[in-house]
Amino acid sequence: MKTKSHKHGLLDLLKGFEEAQHSHAKYGAWDTEPDGIFQEILREAAFGRPYPNVRTPRDWDLFEMKKGASLAAFWLTKKAEHIHARILEWRKELPVDAWNTMDGFLQKFCWRLGSWE
Repeated sequence: MKTKSHKHGLLDLLKGFEEAQHSHAKYGAWDTEPDGIFQEILREAAFGRPYPNVRTPRDWDLFEMKKGASLAAFWLTKKAEHIHARILEWRKELPVDAWNTMDGFLQKFCWRLGSWE
């Protein structure tokens, strides 16, 4: 698979996560905090680290007392875990130059993070 195809695959996955955020916005999923947490998950994947323990409404910094927040956290987690796993796969299978391109894209996408470490 070409690098461009990987990037398009990643873009599709990111769009799916944003759709999950938008559809659960009333629980705070569209807020800056869950977005920053998601970007931290992407960084962990880019560095080959395991998926962090982010699963509950509290972990995602959602409105945890609002009925339905657990379902929102479930969908954010499901999407984030899938993206994390795909990035780990791409990290292993892409040639170095192609991975560096993907890593550079992820660094730019994760603009909320102070550093890429």
